[in-house]
Amino acid sequence: MGTTSTGLKQLTTFGFGGTVINSVPGEVRTPPGLTHTSHHGVWRHLGGRRYGLTMWDIFYDQTTGQVLQYTKIRSELTLDSDDEMSARAQLQFLNLQGEVVLSRSATVAYRRIQYEPLD
Repeated sequence: MGTTSTGLKQLTTFGFGGTVINSVPGEVRTPPGLTHTSHHGVWRHLGGRRYGLTMWDIFYDQTTGQVLQYTKIRSELTLDSDDEMSARAQLQFLNLQGEVVLSRSATVAYRRIQYEPLD
């Protein structure tokens, strides 16, 4: 579970073999408003306790299904402990031609979700 420097909560799953899926609030909305998919991407070990990732998502019109823009997120993550990780990220919002229309930086603090037995 991650929290950005702006307080945005997110759930991120790092899969075996280098896949990553990230979910943030706002993925599902009722009209009017933009809707977007979960972020999907890849991660790679950079050495030591450092990892890199690249993810994409698609913004679309919920009523028509028309694609409106994309977001690309590149991030470098550092394992601070077995259960905590910090990240710095670069977000790029791209138009349908692939041109960057907005770019911003962010930081994220992650904490591993712990297993809780039923009984």
